Amino acid sequence: LSTGIGAGLTYIWKKGGYVIPGATNSTYYVNSAAYYTVVVTNASGCSATSGNLSIYLSNSLPSSVISVSGSSTICQGGAGGSLSTLLVSGNVYQWMNNGVDIAFANGYYYTPGVAGDFSCRITNGCGTIASNVITFTVLPSPRQLLLQVDLPHFAMAPV
Repeated sequence: LSTGIGAGLTYIWKKGGYVIPGATNSTYYVNSAAYYTVVVTNASGCSATSGNLSIYLSNSLPSSVISVSGSSTICQGGAGGSLSTLLVSGNVYQWMNNGVDIAFANGYYYTPGVAGDFSCRITNGCGTIASNVITFTVLPSPRQLLLQVDLPHFAMAPV
């Protein structure tokens, strides 16, 4: 909380109507919910008291649950499902694969194109929390399976 500054002014901050010991600057940093006021006195001894300012603190970390829409199994060269978390104004999102940040993957949803263990680090004004992990697997395409068929080995006899 902050009030105007001026030469010769003194400040007394109150919480719930009671003086806060040591709170005598033009700024007071709030650490709990309550009604706050400030009494400002000038060099002549004239005082003015602010109106009540009600402070509510949100101490909740962001939601850390991610879910998959579609399949977490990707056919190589194809598309799989998408991951998403709750979109909340003010949250900052960073998607990770195997615990490593994915460049430019900072929206509330992400569509993996590779295998790995995906999670999201979500930050708000109260802190940072890591989400659950969802594993994506990549299956080889049928074409690759055909190319991987072992042919019997033939011995060549000298002519």
